[in-house]
Amino acid sequence: MTMDGAVDYRQIVKWGAFGLYDENKVRAWWGERNELTASELLGKDIPLSRILWVILRDEVVSPAVVHRAALDSAESLLERELADGTYVDLRSSYALRIKRRWLEGQASLGELRHAQRRAAAAAADVAELGDDRARHIATLVSQASSEDSATAFRKQFYTATQRLGQDDHGQLMRRNLIEALAGS
Repeated sequence: MTMDGAVDYRQIVKWGAFGLYDENKVRAWWGERNELTASELLGKDIPLSRILWVILRDEVVSPAVVHRAALDSAESLLERELADGTYVDLRSSYALRIKRRWLEGQASLGELRHAQRRAAAAAADVAELGDDRARHIATLVSQASSEDSATAFRKQFYTATQRLGQDDHGQLMRRNLIEALAGS
């Protein structure tokens, strides 16, 4: 398993890129090259959602790297929202602490699953308060605490950009993924 795996143009064609994206656009993203690393893709002016479709695969980027980037992004957003006065359920903060401990090998998968269930319950409870922002933040944290790296990153990205309208969080996630790749 690679940390910053190279993605071959022919491979993305096999994965079905042309069923999702225009062939000319995909070829333009790759330029004259047949292979790009995940870091190189992240550095290109390509929508992050398209890049995630390519790189959030275990054979391209290690799940540990994706988990770190997802967690760093969720923690940053949670800190910012707390500073802005957004209601954050304690179970959400707890889930991120357990996820950090799990990544460091200090918490079991069972503890992570328990924390994630509590975060999901917090999201459901917060939804009843009628505060959409607090609900979306709780949902995002629940997603980020997932044991599946692609889910933790991808769902958090879509919640941040589509539900919260925070493209800056999408850019933060891109930077965190680049940093996680560089540090791997």
